[in-house]
Amino acid sequence: MKLKTRFRITAMASLGATLVLALVLAWAFMATRKASENDGLAESLLQVAFERGLLRDEYLLLHEPRARAQWVAKTAQLEALLGHAAAEFETPTERRVVAEMAALLERSTAIFEELYRVGENARMDAEAPGPGGRFRERATSRLLLISHDLNGRARQLAASASARFESTLGRTAWTVVVLLGVVLAVSFTNARMAASVVERRVSLLRDGAEQVSAGNLDHRISVQGDDELAELGVAFDRMTARLQASYAALEVSNRELEAFCYAVSHDLRAPLRSISGFSQAVLEDYGGTLDATGRKYLEMASDGAREMGQLIDDLLGLSRVARAEMARLPVDLSALARSVTEDLRRFEPERRVEVAIAPDLVAQGDQTLLRLAVENLLRNAWKFTSRHATAQITFGGAASPAGDTFFVADDGAGFDMTYADKLFHPFQRLHRTSEFPGTGIGLATVNRIILRHGGRVSARGEVEKGATFTFTLPRTGEPHA
Repeated sequence: MKLKTRFRITAMASLGATLVLALVLAWAFMATRKASENDGLAESLLQVAFERGLLRDEYLLLHEPRARAQWVAKTAQLEALLGHAAAEFETPTERRVVAEMAALLERSTAIFEELYRVGENARMDAEAPGPGGRFRERATSRLLLISHDLNGRARQLAASASARFESTLGRTAWTVVVLLGVVLAVSFTNARMAASVVERRVSLLRDGAEQVSAGNLDHRISVQGDDELAELGVAFDRMTARLQASYAALEVSNRELEAFCYAVSHDLRAPLRSISGFSQAVLEDYGGTLDATGRKYLEMASDGAREMGQLIDDLLGLSRVARAEMARLPVDLSALARSVTEDLRRFEPERRVEVAIAPDLVAQGDQTLLRLAVENLLRNAWKFTSRHATAQITFGGAASPAGDTFFVADDGAGFDMTYADKLFHPFQRLHRTSEFPGTGIGLATVNRIILRHGGRVSARGEVEKGATFTFTLPRTGEPHA
């Protein structure tokens, strides 16, 4: 199953569960509100019935018209509440209680009105003998009993509504908790299943990448499945196979190139030695018979042979830099710079050059290659300050989040920044050989070394105002091939 489809199913399942939860919550809210309203209605019935009883007792004791008028108003209010309750209460028990209350209300109202008519028409005293007094006693007793029953039904209805409200609240709470647990379980299960598939695939891809980066080009992922990560695994295996084939072809080419370099070196050195040796022999044995032009030509031939020999050595050195095995260790660049500077002073003790080397400059890299890079940069600075009576060279560095940055700065001949892109290519020179000797391989060697360490090198300068060469070295990571 495609990951897109799997994630879509997960999203739909979570959405469906959330929708069900929302509907249940809406239903629970409505049920709770209904139960709360019924509970309030039952409490109102109980309160009005109680107040109506108080007004009844007040009238029976004092026979005031005000009490009777208020009792009539409370009776109307109670009738309205019972009518509303008959429409709102749904359980059979509650409907039966409401119906009983309505009947009791009707009976009590009829008795009370009869008492009122008798009292108004006959003006009989409750203590006087005769049939009128006995009627009022019996009617009053029945009225009290009926009112008592009415209040009892009101309390029963209030208790039932309150119990139902509490029960509805409890059911709603448990329903929400259960459904929320179901939604979370469904979402977590679906997400976990999708994440498990992705995690397994990514783990295989990561392990495969680590194996290949470590040089194990025989490793294959062989991911099973039809999702996007399985397709990526197949593509990764195809890439590794092509990389293995390319690496094998590159190995063959490197071996052929190495053999060619050594063959060229051997085949070229012999004639160069002959040219240099015979030129020197002619100058020594027949120099007296040659004019100045002849001797100059022979000297030029001898110098050319030496330069060609140096160029062959530099090219072989650049080739070895590209193929040398690397060991990444802490390297004290300050100590390397001091050692190179001492060698330069030993060969040219007459030079007045102030060299400032920052202490404790340490980098992670191959010591042999980094010494070669520092040596080329310092020799370059030493050479291009040779036309100044005094010179200053600085070797420093600074730490940064991306890695460590180092630089070699001088106040020598400098260069035009328009041609800065040529500096790090073999045989690209910005000065004539007559001005500053060299083969144009040194900075290319520096660039190759820094690139193999995973860093980069750059330069800035100004004509006759010096130059600064900066290179960065990462603190961690595998060296580049």
